[in-house]
Amino acid sequence: MTQLNSENSSTATALLKATSPQEWMLHKTRLEYLALNFDPFDVHEISSESMQIISYYQLEPFLNDPYKFTSLLLLWLDQVDQNLSHDQHP
Repeated sequence: MTQLNSENSSTATALLKATSPQEWMLHKTRLEYLALNFDPFDVHEISSESMQIISYYQLEPFLNDPYKFTSLLLLWLDQVDQNLSHDQHP
């Protein structure tokens, strides 16, 4: 399993700093919203909510590569789920 690190993207900083289940849930909510409501293959139609999340995670550089964008988003969602499940079952 690939872990979040600087090789994946420096934008993972906010995720790596999360320490509480509440912070992980907030990341999960944001990332799931983005996954469900943003199409990285159609960057001409970005809602203000999606753009705020993209900016928060500094994903703007990946808007030109929808495959990398999707890969990072899925990697981060997986990492968030792993951390939430670890917090629930230590």
